[in-house]
Amino acid sequence: MTLLNNPFSLTYGKTPKSIVERLSDASSVINDFTMDESPNMSYIITGLRGTGKTVLLRSLYRFFENLDDWFVVDINPQAEILSSFSAKLFEAEHKHKLALDWSLSFNMPYVSLVISKNKEVISDQEIVAEKLIAEAKKKNKKILITIDEVSKTKSFKVFVNFYQAIIDKGYPVFLLMTGIRDNIDQLISDSAMTFLSRTPKIELGPLSMLAISRKYQETLNVDEKLATDLAKLTGGYAFAYQVLGYILFGSDNIKINQDLYKEYDDKLAESGYNTFWKELTANEKQLCIAIANSKDGSVDKIQQRSEMKISNFNNYRARLIRKEIVSPNGYGKLVFTLPRFKEFVLMAEQYGY
Repeated sequence: MTLLNNPFSLTYGKTPKSIVERLSDASSVINDFTMDESPNMSYIITGLRGTGKTVLLRSLYRFFENLDDWFVVDINPQAEILSSFSAKLFEAEHKHKLALDWSLSFNMPYVSLVISKNKEVISDQEIVAEKLIAEAKKKNKKILITIDEVSKTKSFKVFVNFYQAIIDKGYPVFLLMTGIRDNIDQLISDSAMTFLSRTPKIELGPLSMLAISRKYQETLNVDEKLATDLAKLTGGYAFAYQVLGYILFGSDNIKINQDLYKEYDDKLAESGYNTFWKELTANEKQLCIAIANSKDGSVDKIQQRSEMKISNFNNYRARLIRKEIVSPNGYGKLVFTLPRFKEFVLMAEQYGY
């Protein structure tokens, strides 16, 4: 039974009520950003979809938003980033009653700054943004910019180069971004954005099984043994934690049986795995099918079953590992990293999708 007040969520990007905190990762960002001489003024949170990148980003957003000496500006990566930043920073400065005799003129997607005193109009987007940043600095305010799911766009490229120039001038402007690994790799490979290659990365791996077990004990009202068994079913994958919790919340008699597996597999497919599968190339799918049909995960046997030449096989194996779909499991072995993904792949093979 699923109740209206279910603390779990199946929606990507939505912060559920029941989450497993990544306190160590959050502390790294907070400690660096709040030091008098910050060693790192930007971070990239990366990982597979469903690992909790957005949840961590938003928890940090809320933390800094509650500090009196910070302005926090969240930017839509699909917008014209620099002008969107200026508009939101201007709004934040007015909200905090900074004495600005200015106004913004909107000619979307761009903004212009109107200096009321002499009726000067400034339309250069970088000058507008820098003037607003300078005013915040005068008032001893720091600025945090958050961008969820960055990708290689012209707007982001312009913004990154502006941001690098701003911090080189000593402005207290901090940047926190999330992105899947493929998108981050594309950004770093661009010679115009080498700054990002030096930006510290927080790579989100599996959640603590102990922490998941304790959360399930609290929210599902189950004993420690059953909670531990349920945690194992998630493989530490944050989205799987949400899916399984969503299914079981409000149930009076929770059992791990075939009925549960069926509903769990269906929800994982509908809410996440179908998307992963569509994004794989034909050869990557072919290799996944070979792995799923392997009894012991032997690389040699998987390569034979895939019918790929060894050079192609090694290439696509590396790509799947890079995408965090599979991982080495001891010497000469491969396994899927995602819970119940083997069952999903076998179903995909059976129905030809």
